[in-house]
Order: sequence, then C-alpha cells, then structure tokens
Amino acid sequence: MGKIFLFVFMIFGFFGAKSQVNADFREVKEKFQHHRTMLETEFNKKQNQLTKSGMMELVNQQKEYFLKKLDSVENAALVATLVKVKNLEDLSRTFPRNSDASKIEDSKTEALAKYPGGIDAIRNFISEHLYTDSVNFEEQEKLSTKVKFIVERDGSVSQVKASGNSASLNRQGEIVLYLLPEKFSPAAINGVPVRSNYSIPITIAKN
Repeated sequence: MGKIFLFVFMIFGFFGAKSQVNADFREVKEKFQHHRTMLETEFNKKQNQLTKSGMMELVNQQKEYFLKKLDSVENAALVATLVKVKNLEDLSRTFPRNSDASKIEDSKTEALAKYPGGIDAIRNFISEHLYTDSVNFEEQEKLSTKVKFIVERDGSVSQVKASGNSASLNRQGEIVLYLLPEKFSPAAINGVPVRSNYSIPITIAKN
C-alpha cells in the first residue's frame, strides 16, 4: 500500500441545486462491515481452536486472503454506487427544481464550511479509507489528484469530482469523499447557510 500525503485547501463559491446525501455509500459500507465482522469472528474461533496445533500461520494466511477478497468486492460495489450517485446528480442539474438552481452568489461568507475535527480529521479519514489496492501506478512513483466537491446547506457532500494524472486514483478519491462519516458545518452569509466549494488535493506515493 502506498504512503499517502495529503494537502488540503478550500475554494468557496455559492450555488443552488439539490443536495446529494451519501446515504447510498453508507449503506454499502455498513453492509460490508457486517460481513467483515462475521468473517473475522469465524476465523477468530478457528484460531482459538488451533492455538496449540501449529496451524495458526495457515489460518492467518487464509484470513488475510478472504479479507482482501472482501475488500475487492466492496470496492466494486462502491464503484457501482459512485456511478449511480453521479447519474442522479447529473439529472438534478439537468432538471433543477427551481430557477435559482444554477445561481452563483458573489458575496463572501462570514463563516466557512468546517468539518468536525477540522482538516486533520479529513486527512486521517482519507489515509485510513482510500482503497490504494485499486490504484494503478504503472511506471509512476507518485500520483496526485485534486478532489473538488460542494458542501451543501445541510452540511452534506455532493458533486464530488476528482481530476489528476490517474483515473484509478481519481475514482478512489471521489469514493472516499462521499464516504465521509460526518456532515460539515456549512458556510454562511448573514447567518444563512449557503452551498460552498471545497477542494482537497491527494498525493500518494509507492513505498
């Protein structure tokens, strides 16, 4: 797994389209976490039974193999969810619910969007949950992407879009931002929540 270096900054602007809550991603994550817990429980039982038989190494190898397979299947499910969510977001922009859907405010915020725990919390989450096994380095030693998204008025994340020198890293960067477990405190103008842009560069290097 590559070592991840993250540099975070924010760009702010204001928009008006429907919020996309990441409930679909949470549902997939919770489903596979349930399967992972059951798998680990069964292997732990087997390990306890074979403690004195000299078979522990084999059991550990089998456990690692099955968990890696589960990670791969989970990632495939998350990629499918990403496609679904992006399609829904494209439709919401194509058929906005009100005439202000594409309006951009020029006013400056009095309060910027903030994530619980700050930028360090985002950085730590990305480092722990970015699925690097699906990232293709090819001949490169370092890959980078810039993930842009919108913090909605309710603090949820929407319209996540990554651009960089690796399509596989772009995809994983988009998935991990949709998976953020907490909502932001949204940006505000005169105390009124507004939609704002947020941008996070991600760099990952081979070990």
